[in-house]
Amino acid sequence: MKLYITLAIVSAVLTGTVSAGKTSGSAAQQPKKKRRNRKLASFKSNVLDGASNGQGQFSKEYFAITLDSDTNFYGGVTAQSGSNKGNRGTLGTAFSTSASIYGTNGEIVLRETDQRAGGLEATKIPEPNANFFLQGQCKSTAGDSNNNVAIAAHSCLYDLCLGGGGFSCINLYSGTPFVFAPPSSLQGLPTGLPPMFDLFILGGTGQFYQIEGRATIETLAGRSAFNQVNQGAGTEQIGTITQLITIESNFELPPAP
Repeated sequence: MKLYITLAIVSAVLTGTVSAGKTSGSAAQQPKKKRRNRKLASFKSNVLDGASNGQGQFSKEYFAITLDSDTNFYGGVTAQSGSNKGNRGTLGTAFSTSASIYGTNGEIVLRETDQRAGGLEATKIPEPNANFFLQGQCKSTAGDSNNNVAIAAHSCLYDLCLGGGGFSCINLYSGTPFVFAPPSSLQGLPTGLPPMFDLFILGGTGQFYQIEGRATIETLAGRSAFNQVNQGAGTEQIGTITQLITIESNFELPPAP
């Protein structure tokens, strides 16, 4: 009787061991599941095609007025070569602005003056609307080692907000050559105007979600000259900056106040 019981126990143990071995072996031999690659649907923008044939494209112009208190000029690196070695140049400098947006219906009045860049100055500026504004900055990305005030290229990023409580905005970017060497006030002349430059629309927020297109910014009137030698109180640039913004997009944009 004891012999039969012992044999039964040994048989049960051996059977369990073999079954466990088969189970672990089959588990180890299971092929790994391949992760399925997820392909995003391709998308081709036709904004440039629309611009060429005039279909589905809208154009809108705005004035941007930047006051003295809404500008900030900072940064820059020291020239390592050239005749200006050791001097701080424009490379890496950034110019931040926050402008109010207006319509081009004649409410902005410009008068002639020889004390401002471009020979014009905004004298009549309506009360701004807090939900219509342009804010951002341009940074100098290339300069002239022999002229520490010359700019050769820039990179700009702006938010143009047109209503919607200030949350309906168009994101604009420009990264282009930008040749600009403003003369100093030592020459007895106000600084020249920077050249007009192109931007493209990165996207939008609020009611401008999925907007596409391009833009230009042209400076019509600038500030006084900058005295690069006798810097200090009373030598800073003063005056408002008046710019014309032109937007070409697949959205019909609202009028400015």
